[in-house]
Amino acid sequence: MRGMLRRPIYLVFSLLVAILTGGAMAHFFRSERHHYFGKMMYVPNRVTEPLYTSPNLRDLTAAMVNPVMLEELRSRWNLRDELQDLRNRLAFQMAGEASLDTSFWSSDPQQAEAVLQHAMEYFVDQSRSFRSDAIANHIDDFERETEASKSAQRAAGIRLEKKLREVRLQTPTELVAEIFDLRRSIAQSTEQVVATQDRLQLSRAQFESLLAMRESKASSDLGIGNIDSETESIADPPTSSQVQNPDESPAQGVSLAVFENENEAASVTHDLRKQKLLEDRIRREKERARANVEVELLKKEFDRSSLLHQKGLISDALLEKAKGDLEVLLVQQSQQVKEMEGQLDEIHERIELQTNAPMLIELNGSAASTGSKPVASPGEPNEKQTIAMLRGSEVAADIHLEYLTEELEGKTARLRILTAIQKQIEPLVKDVDNGATKLDRLNARNETFIQTLRSATNELIIVQNASPMIDGVTTNARTLFAAGFIASLGCLLVPLFLADLRTASKHKPTTQKVFGFPVLGRTPDARRLENDPTTAEDELRRLAIRIRHKFDHPKGVMTVASGLGVNELDVDGLVAKLALQLESENKKVLVVDMADIDRHAIASQDAMVGRNATFAELRSQSDFVLIRAPMFASALRRDIAASLSDAIVLVVPKDEANSPRMQQAIVELTVLETSIVGVILA
Repeated sequence: MRGMLRRPIYLVFSLLVAILTGGAMAHFFRSERHHYFGKMMYVPNRVTEPLYTSPNLRDLTAAMVNPVMLEELRSRWNLRDELQDLRNRLAFQMAGEASLDTSFWSSDPQQAEAVLQHAMEYFVDQSRSFRSDAIANHIDDFERETEASKSAQRAAGIRLEKKLREVRLQTPTELVAEIFDLRRSIAQSTEQVVATQDRLQLSRAQFESLLAMRESKASSDLGIGNIDSETESIADPPTSSQVQNPDESPAQGVSLAVFENENEAASVTHDLRKQKLLEDRIRREKERARANVEVELLKKEFDRSSLLHQKGLISDALLEKAKGDLEVLLVQQSQQVKEMEGQLDEIHERIELQTNAPMLIELNGSAASTGSKPVASPGEPNEKQTIAMLRGSEVAADIHLEYLTEELEGKTARLRILTAIQKQIEPLVKDVDNGATKLDRLNARNETFIQTLRSATNELIIVQNASPMIDGVTTNARTLFAAGFIASLGCLLVPLFLADLRTASKHKPTTQKVFGFPVLGRTPDARRLENDPTTAEDELRRLAIRIRHKFDHPKGVMTVASGLGVNELDVDGLVAKLALQLESENKKVLVVDMADIDRHAIASQDAMVGRNATFAELRSQSDFVLIRAPMFASALRRDIAASLSDAIVLVVPKDEANSPRMQQAIVELTVLETSIVGVILA
């Protein structure tokens, strides 16, 4: 750098050339970039959730901005950019959770606007296609599930219909209605049983009360024996010879009045007994009819199962024939029951004709009718008729109670059967209902997805078309000027800088050692002294500073010993620079050349005679004495200089640094115990 600063004219010339080069590049190669900006808003679909949820905008952008989209833009607008370069020019950035900013730059403003607008429209179309494909897949799944649900519902309906045919029902509602009516009838029958039990107890209490009153009066008047015989004759039921009409009548709704004679009362009592027998027979016939019907149904089911097993189908003719046989059987059983019920109705009519007298006690538990006679007291004319009537009322209530109890048991048994059938049908009905519910749900979902698919609403909306950005025009003039300036300046200055660097590297102090003594540096060569004396003097000054740093004493004698092959000018210059360095420290320095004070040795004379006194006087006159002495010219001269010095600096050629002669000289100097500051290579 100091070498370049020493050439200011060349430096100014280089700067002017660099400025002109940069300006020329900025002028001739200048180009502009036009930046355009667009904005889109994302409104995700919420109608089809949770079955189909729209992806978030970030994932959608990562999926849509792909090489296919870039290739579409490049082929559509004849762009010559590579895909990566085009991707860098076309930017899609999230501005929020539901906002997407787009930008594109080009040297042609029309092309920038058209490419960006096309990119946004392509992005919107691709996102809509993505949504449509996803929804269409869901619709296909719904249609498959709908067909499967319809098949399952039809199968459940067939199973339910088959079960209803087995139990002779049309619909499950009919079964529920029958169960409801049957439970209500059972409740009514239970109330009738309780009321009949109350009437039976009342009749029995009245009969026993009147009988006790009669026995008490008869015991006092006629005697107990006759009373007992009459009571037994009245209480016993009449024989078959005494009964005029063998028909039977029901006990329900019959009122026993006071009859004119005992024969009528006995006849009524006999009819009531025959009524019970007839009711028992009707009940047995009904049970037998139900049993026959159930057997016939089992046979028909067995025949149909055998036919299905053999042929795999059901013949309509066989089905109709089995149905006709079943209806004939039911008609026959019903006819027998109707005939018995007709006989029972005749008995009812006859009893009502025979009971025109005022009512005393009604079997339905109500009070006696207006105008009826009170219960006769013992000994009155109608006493026997009253006793017979009470006895018949008790028997009728007992018979009616048995009938109601059996009817209640029959209804309860029927209810248990229907309840069992209902438990068997309930899972089938539930399957049908679940199938219908699932089918409705699938149809509703399918309709929702179809409406969403047909909808023209896009999830992505372009809210701002491609338009120029604020400060959207940029140029590369500055970049070109900087590049031209730096390139031209470098071309002019770098060679000079490299030359200085190479020269400095040759004279760079080394940190190696010679026989254990540090190498303080190198002296500049003769060419360097001739071509660049300033730099050479700087290097000599640096060597002097290093020697002074090593010999850090307030005063003393130092010998600069040079070997053979060393430029004497370099050594003289080094000694001079060292003297100047010491003088800069306000030290008095004396430079002595060993050749000037050397005396020719005479054989009879000592080489040291007079020299010690001379150097003692020189030490007293100055702070530092610098001795310039050769190293290999005369061993005696070297040893004398070393013995007179406090320190020695060795200046040797770089080729002689590790030579045996150098090693021998250093060994000899070491014997004198004189400090060696360091070695300088020349």
